[in-house]
Amino acid sequence: NPAICYFDSTNGNLKFVRSPNVSGTSWGTPLALDTGTNGNVGQFTSQAIVNGHPAVSYYDVTNGDLKYVRATDPGGTNWGAPLTIDSTGDVGQSSSLAVINGNPAICYHDTTAADLKYVRANDPNGTTWGVPVVIDNSSQFPSLMMISGLVPGVSYYRNSTLNYVRALDINGAAWDGRVIVDATGNVETALLYRGYSRHERRLRAMSALNKVGLGLRHDHRPSQLSGGEQQRVALARALVTEPKILLADEPTGALDSQNAENVMELLTNLQSPDRAVVLVTHALEVADAAFRKVSMRDGRIVSDVTRVR
Repeated sequence: NPAICYFDSTNGNLKFVRSPNVSGTSWGTPLALDTGTNGNVGQFTSQAIVNGHPAVSYYDVTNGDLKYVRATDPGGTNWGAPLTIDSTGDVGQSSSLAVINGNPAICYHDTTAADLKYVRANDPNGTTWGVPVVIDNSSQFPSLMMISGLVPGVSYYRNSTLNYVRALDINGAAWDGRVIVDATGNVETALLYRGYSRHERRLRAMSALNKVGLGLRHDHRPSQLSGGEQQRVALARALVTEPKILLADEPTGALDSQNAENVMELLTNLQSPDRAVVLVTHALEVADAAFRKVSMRDGRIVSDVTRVR
């Protein structure tokens, strides 16, 4: 059932309310999870299911602390005592709670040091916590998540740009350098775990963007690129790892005819004795451009035609 954790500014309390039905057409009675000593606790909440029970990370305005509290039952009827996770200055504004490798973890903003920090619990319920690590400086508004079920990753705001960083291990004890989510940063993500230095990743990403004709737009973000250009960034990200086989699933599906033609020209030029390009499409004109066309219907091959070059 849907549930909400929120800040009651009138009373200065952290509150939780859950709907008695799956659609949220009616709601139960709100519970005060933390009232603080002088009130004013519960801003900047982040909610997650931790070991089967709802849990919340939040900011204690009065003390300037990052706090965490978890329910003692799956429905959030009863809650444990709030824990102070970090009290080293004014910390906890804009936090993100997630389960990382079985234990709860929080990414948050340290206002005093202007740092983006990460801390993970030592147990599945969040009873005790490890030592916070600094991910980046001058950063805030994080969103913490598991990437491919393997390692924690964080997207966040820094100097008017959207940034992204992944941990180097499954628990988040060490972190890689940040990637700015522009065209170059997008392509770089394919190289994060291939042993390249940050400088080498940047050079290879630029080279791949040049191959698809986007070298002059390397610093553009997705909102500044057309649909065809975004598709070419995806092609560059696939090419930067120098694959022997390039798989393209409906590469022209969301493009107008001109951009579709441009993408197909790129794919045709990428095919070589050292690289096979395999694409799936419902568009006959796209299929007809291939040297070999295998047609299927109802899961069965109905034709296999190789075009004379």
